[in-house]
Amino acid sequence: MEQKAKKQFSLSILMRVFIAVIVIVSLVVFANSVMKYNKLTEEEEQLEKIVSELRVIREELIITAGSAERLSEILSNYDEYKRLMNEGTELSSQLARLEMMRIELQEMLNDPEVSDYIKRLAREKLGLYFPDEEIFFTNN
Repeated sequence: MEQKAKKQFSLSILMRVFIAVIVIVSLVVFANSVMKYNKLTEEEEQLEKIVSELRVIREELIITAGSAERLSEILSNYDEYKRLMNEGTELSSQLARLEMMRIELQEMLNDPEVSDYIKRLAREKLGLYFPDEEIFFTNN
């Protein structure tokens, strides 16, 4: 009988520990959920505030532009302007790269060693000469 009582007592302790763990986990999950809910509620309030400010700005723009259609036209022109500016920026960067290449090539042409090499190739491969040079032909 004593062993049966010990068994029930140990089983009772295990059940109490198990229930305590479940309660603690449940409390932690609940607290975490409450914190997330409060954060989302705060974000929602901020977004609602921003939307109301944007509505006020839109109304002011419509009053300034004269009508909603005129405002839409102005905004579409602005989008076109931004697109053209982006294309211009890309073209500017390409132009800058080409200018750098031009400068490098010019420096290369001004280099006496490269200049002599180009002159030699022009004479040997292409048969070119300077106007003030005297040319002698041989049958070799």
